[in-house]
Amino acid sequence: MKNSLISEHHNLEYESISETGDKRFTFLLVLYLIFGVYKVPQIPAISFGDLILMASMIDVVIRKRRIKIYKNQLLYAFVFYSLIISFAVAAMEHGNLGDMLTRIIRDAFFYIYIFSFAYSFLNYSTFVKWLKKICLILAAFIIVQEIVYILTGYLVPGFLLNATVSQTTSARQIYRHTLVSATRNGYLKANGFMTEGAHCAQALAIAIVGTYNFEENDKKSVQLAVFFTICSVFTFSASAIFFSGILWMAILISMLRKKQLSSRIGLPILVFLVGIIVFSFVGLESNLSSVVGRIISASSSETADNSSFFRLYKGFAFWRGLPLINKVVGIGFGNYSSLYTLYQGEYTQMMLSEYMNSLSYILVSGGVVGLLLMVAFFAGLYKKSNYKGKTTIVLLVFMSISSSPYISIYWVLMMMLILFNSNVYERGAKAR
Repeated sequence: MKNSLISEHHNLEYESISETGDKRFTFLLVLYLIFGVYKVPQIPAISFGDLILMASMIDVVIRKRRIKIYKNQLLYAFVFYSLIISFAVAAMEHGNLGDMLTRIIRDAFFYIYIFSFAYSFLNYSTFVKWLKKICLILAAFIIVQEIVYILTGYLVPGFLLNATVSQTTSARQIYRHTLVSATRNGYLKANGFMTEGAHCAQALAIAIVGTYNFEENDKKSVQLAVFFTICSVFTFSASAIFFSGILWMAILISMLRKKQLSSRIGLPILVFLVGIIVFSFVGLESNLSSVVGRIISASSSETADNSSFFRLYKGFAFWRGLPLINKVVGIGFGNYSSLYTLYQGEYTQMMLSEYMNSLSYILVSGGVVGLLLMVAFFAGLYKKSNYKGKTTIVLLVFMSISSSPYISIYWVLMMMLILFNSNVYERGAKAR
C-alpha cells in the first residue's frame, strides 16, 4: 500500500513537472530544426534559428517570468576557465580578437539559453510532442526524396535554393553537390530539409531517444523507433548506422532490465536489426556498402577520400603538435584560425577550418584541463539521471566523437533531455 502511494505521488510529480514551463517558448525551440539551416544575409554567423531563440527569450522576459539558473560548480568552472584561457591566449599569441569574441559570444548565448532560460521555461511534454512531429515530417520527406529520385532522377529540394545556408556555400551549391554526388555514387544521400544527411541522422537519433518510453517499452514506442531508424538509414550516412546501433542496443538492454524482451516484441526487433545488418553488408554493389566502407576506412588517411578521417583525427593531430603548455591548458575558444599555421600537426589538409569532432575541439580549445572539467560535469549528470537521461548522455558522447554537435541545436535538444531527466531523477519521479 505504501509503495503504491509513493508510486502514485511520483507519477503526479512527473506530470506536474512535465506540464510546467512555457509552451510557446518550447515550440520556438524545436522550430529551430527547420529555420536553423538559414543564415541571416550579410550576417552568416547568425541563423534565423538563432533569431527565433532570441525572440523567445525576449518574449518570456517581457512577460516577466521568473528566470532560474542551473547551479553546477563544474559547469561554472568550465565556463569561466574557457573565458580566461581564450582571452589569455588571444592576448599572448596576438590572435584575432574578433574571431575569438564572436565564438565566445555565441557560446555564451547558448549556455545562457540552455542553463537559464530553457532550464526555467521548458515544457517537457510540449517539447517531446513537437520534437516527434517535426522529426516525423523530416523522416517522411526523406522517404519522398528517395522515391522521387529513384523514379525520376530529380532531387526534391528541402530548402530554399536562393537562401544563404552557410558562411562559404550557397543553398544552390549544396543542392547541386548533393545531386552530382548522387549521380556519381548511384544513390541519393537524402538530406531532408537540412544541408547534410548526417544532420538528419542526428535529429532522428535525438527523436528516438526523446520519444521512446524506456519504462514500458510499449509497442508504439518500438514502432516509432523502427520508423525513425529506417528513415535515418535512408540518408546513407555513416552516422545513421552508428547512432542507430547505439540506440537499439540501449533499447534491448532496457527490455532485458525490465524483463520485457518477450517473443512478441523481442523477435520482431531482432529480425529488424538483422535485416538492417544484412542490408548494410550484403553485396559489394549495394548502396550502404560504401557507407560501411567509410566507417572502416576512417582509421586510414590513405583511404579516407571522404570527410570521416579528418573529422575523427584532425583535431587530435593538431593537439599533438601543440606545445606542452597548450596541450594542458588549450589554445582558447575562437583562436584556432589565428594559430593553425603555427601548429599544423601531421595532417595539413583542411587545417584552415575548424573541421573536427566536438571531443577534439574541446581538447584543442580547452586543453586537458577543459576536457576533464567537461567530462566531470557529464559524469555527475550521468549519476543523477534516469535511464533515458543516461542513454542521451551516451548518445551525446558518441555523437561528439563522430561529429560536431557542440554549441548547436543538437547540443541544445540533448541537453534538455539530459537536464530534465536528471532533475526528475533527483525528485524521485520516473520520466518516460
